[in-house]
Amino acid sequence: QGGLFEFPSLDALANRQPNRYTRLAPINPQNGFASFLKMTSADVALYAQADYNPTPKLNIQGGIRWDATLFMTRPERNPLLETTLGQRTNVIARDLNNIQPRLQITYDFAGDQTSVLKLGAGAYSANIVHWAQLSNMQQTGTRLTDVVVTGANVPTPDFIRYRQDPNSVPGAELAGQSVPYINIIGNDFEAPTTWKGNLSFRQFFAGK
Repeated sequence: QGGLFEFPSLDALANRQPNRYTRLAPINPQNGFASFLKMTSADVALYAQADYNPTPKLNIQGGIRWDATLFMTRPERNPLLETTLGQRTNVIARDLNNIQPRLQITYDFAGDQTSVLKLGAGAYSANIVHWAQLSNMQQTGTRLTDVVVTGANVPTPDFIRYRQDPNSVPGAELAGQSVPYINIIGNDFEAPTTWKGNLSFRQFFAGK
C-alpha cells in the first residue's frame, strides 16, 4: 500500500522525474493506510485407516481422509457491485466435501521382505490458502483502489515528507485515475483435488 514510483533512468531518479506511479491505495485511510483486518479461521481434518491381511504375503491398507478450512469472518458487502453486476463480495471461500479415499496393496512374493510389490492410489485435497481469504477481505471495492498514473500526471515524489506523514502519500484522491480491484468468490468454489497413483517393486540381493 506504500506506492511505487518508476523512473526511466538514473538521471530521472536523481531529478525526481518519474514516468509512472502505482499504488493499491486505501479509500478511507487510517494514518495513511487501510485499517487492520482481523480474521478467524480453523483448519480441521479427520482420518481413518484399516489394515487387512487376507494371506501372509498380501496386505491391503485402506484409508479415508477429510480436510476443511473454515473461515468465520466474511468480507465486506459491496452494495453497488451487487446492484450493478448481481455479484456478492461477502461470500466466504468454503469447500466441505473434500473426502479423500486412499488404497495401498502390498505383496511379499517370498514372505521374507526380499521381493515386495506395492501398488497404491488416492485423492489429495489442498487446504484453502489463508492469504486468499485476506485478499478477498481487502479487495471488495470498498477498502482499496488501484491507482495508476503515467506521463505528465505523475506527482513529483517527496520521500522525506512521505516518511514523516504517511497521509501525504498520493492515493485515492487521484480521482479518475483509480479503479477498485475486486475479488469475487463463486458459489461453486471448490478446493483443488489431485489423484495420485504409485507402483514400486523392491528386490534385495543377498550374497552367498
